[in-house]
Amino acid sequence: MDGTVLQGNSWQELHRCCGLLDVEDQVMLRWYAEGAVSYRQWTDLIASIYKARGVATRDAVRAAFDRCTLDPLAEELVADINRRGLRLILLSDGVDELVNRVADHLRIEERAANHRIEYAADGRFEGLKMEADDAQFKAERLLAFCRKHALAPHDCVCVGDGCNERLIFELTGRGVLYCPPGRVPPDLPFWRRVDSLKDVQIILKEETS
Repeated sequence: MDGTVLQGNSWQELHRCCGLLDVEDQVMLRWYAEGAVSYRQWTDLIASIYKARGVATRDAVRAAFDRCTLDPLAEELVADINRRGLRLILLSDGVDELVNRVADHLRIEERAANHRIEYAADGRFEGLKMEADDAQFKAERLLAFCRKHALAPHDCVCVGDGCNERLIFELTGRGVLYCPPGRVPPDLPFWRRVDSLKDVQIILKEETS
């Protein structure tokens, strides 16, 4: 969702409001990239820092999410998909509260978020829960979406911008890598590559005509 539907990075906004320093974020990201920690261990480390710093609250998290803005081209793309009557699901490695907010605004009925924040009765941060590794989570939810609507994976077009799209790109064989100018593309196979979400509208028009 970050960098595609949303402008900027919602995780960075969340980290800052919860007391996680940028340098700590980069160190843990490197650990994960190098295989020193699993995805679940990485998530648990983030949660432990949030809790230890003592500044993470429901209100702070909501304020961080308020700073996350939708990409107007994403709004245009989703509106076009809805006009065409195509089925759509928003799959995100983000936090459910933000994913639901975005999906509601865009009128995306089906959505799935890999992370959930738990709060104490007084609104203090209690924990950060995840369902699975991001790539596996997206693959499982895509397959469930296909079963629900009697679709085969190759009937679906997937749009994404990161390595956690690898499995859904492989499952469908129709992965559209969104990589705007100036962004370093991730190392994963893709079907089509676009540098603007407007190009996704063109692809959908070609595939449904």
